[in-house]
Amino acid sequence: MIRMISKYWWVFTLRGFVAIAFGLAILLRPTLSLHELVLLFGFFVLIDGGLTIFSFIEREDDQGGWALLVEGIVGLAVCLIVLVGSNLGSKLWPRIAAVMLVYYIAGWAMLTGLFKTIAAIRLRKEIQGEWILGLCGMISIFFGPALFFHAGSGALAAARWIGIFGLVLGIFLIFLSLKLRGMGSDLQKN
Repeated sequence: MIRMISKYWWVFTLRGFVAIAFGLAILLRPTLSLHELVLLFGFFVLIDGGLTIFSFIEREDDQGGWALLVEGIVGLAVCLIVLVGSNLGSKLWPRIAAVMLVYYIAGWAMLTGLFKTIAAIRLRKEIQGEWILGLCGMISIFFGPALFFHAGSGALAAARWIGIFGLVLGIFLIFLSLKLRGMGSDLQKN
């Protein structure tokens, strides 16, 4: 499994840059509308979920792929729910749509965090630095409940937290990708 992960280190890099771009787009836009936040988050989980499923498809072994597949499917499902549900809901009940968006983001963060943590535990005997992926997962898991506490104020009030989460997640994913790239180079030398 480690050969596959280190071979596709660049997928983690792309996921990291997408997360950072998502976080910066939110933080640098103080007059962000609910519609813009929905589109940004939908685009973010679409790309992240798609890249995660790509990692599952390209794996070269028969083990350890289910967490990648489920994480990717969760991302794509949340993308559809957010883009369709929030856009429809914002026309009918804007306040409820804003609160539901926070719940979607929080649930997505906790589920994907769980799968990142599971992957880190499974990889602990194969790679050094698996703690980066585990920490990334734990940050996601703890971010979800923090968002739930802000759900009543709506997505726009919680946007700063969502933007910071995107930045932190992106930084950890890029750091992990560089670690995996180095491991891939070491594997090719051996």
